[in-house]
This record gives sequence, structure tokens and C-alpha cells, in this order.
Amino acid sequence: MTLSEQEHQVVRGGLAAASLLANEDLQTIIRSLMFEGYASFTDTKPEEASRREAIYNLNQGLRAIEAELNSRVASYEEIQRRLNATDQDAEDESALINDSELGD
Repeated sequence: MTLSEQEHQVVRGGLAAASLLANEDLQTIIRSLMFEGYASFTDTKPEEASRREAIYNLNQGLRAIEAELNSRVASYEEIQRRLNATDQDAEDESALINDSELGD
């Protein structure tokens, strides 16, 4: 099966996203920022709405980055599953053809 240019881009993006998600340093930084944000949020007073909103938005942004990376990996994996299924179907058809050529 041949991939379209768009599918190639999805595969490249998925592989890059998987690499980023597997990077322990990046994961440590994201978790640290989220933890610091949570701690800062709980240290603010309710009347510090603009500061609280900025902290909340930072945490939401970090979550959105993770969600986008996971989405790209999932899209890549879907293409990979489709390719594997196509390859398996081709092998099954090939095996049937070869079996029938053997005769009785």
C-alpha cells in the first residue's frame, strides 16, 4: 500500500511526537511546571484572579501540548495498523494462491 503525502506527514509527525513523549527530560519539565503551577495556584488568594487565571492557562497549555502529541502518535499508530493489516491480507492472499498451485 502506498501512502499519500498527507499520510507521510502524519507518520513523520507521529514519530516525532513519540520521540518527544519518550524524552524523560521533557516529561520531567512538564510535570515540574504543572506541579509548580498547582502549588502557585493554591498559594494565591481568590481575589488574585488574574494571577490564578494565568497559572490555570499555563497548566491547560501544558495539557494541550501533551494531548496534541498523544493525538499525533495515535494517528500514526492507526496508519501503521492499517498498513500491517494490508500486508497481512496480501500475505494471506499470496498463501492461498501458492496453496492452490500445489494441487492435490
